[in-house]
Amino acid sequence: MYSKDHKEKALELRKQGYSINEIVQKLGIAKGTASVWVRSAVLDTAAQRRLKQRCEMGYRNLDRYRTTRKMLRSNRYRLLRKYLKTYVSREAQDKHFLKCLCAFLFWAEGAKSLSVLHFTNSDPQMVKVFMSLLRSVYPIDETKLRVIMHLHEHHSEARTLNFWSKVTNVPKNRFNKTYVKPHTGINKRVGYKGCVRIAYYDAALTKYILLGP
Repeated sequence: MYSKDHKEKALELRKQGYSINEIVQKLGIAKGTASVWVRSAVLDTAAQRRLKQRCEMGYRNLDRYRTTRKMLRSNRYRLLRKYLKTYVSREAQDKHFLKCLCAFLFWAEGAKSLSVLHFTNSDPQMVKVFMSLLRSVYPIDETKLRVIMHLHEHHSEARTLNFWSKVTNVPKNRFNKTYVKPHTGINKRVGYKGCVRIAYYDAALTKYILLGP
């Protein structure tokens, strides 16, 4: 339980234009509690200006954080693609090594189900590499392959279907019903083609890749 003094300090800080997060950090109270306590606080012009500045600073910090994470993720994928391209493109390959690469990718991006092999990704090159590895090291039955696209409302389903069909080399008639996610309107990534979920219905192969021989 918090004391009455905590509540009074929270209200005073809010009236000075402090954000909820700042109040939480200063007083060591729960965010939900702080939010309830200060909801009735009336802010003067100076306090409103300070709070607005703090919010704008928070948005800028969040944008920088997202940009940094995106850059790091992009660099990891770039290095992995370069590594895979170096080894997968060689003519004389150790099949066991390629199976290991396929398993590594699946463990990183696949669902850990023992009945169906699921691989989900939004990077076309990563999807292409995984499909190439899967086809090159296992005698898969192409009729057991299915693909589900996860798109936003602003995507053209027909154009995106053409795109992912070429990337995966899976015929359009083996694409299941598209899952459309409502677009929040907050962020729209240029060139983003949604993501695809590859499904291969072979429990024996899935167990082999997950658990080994």
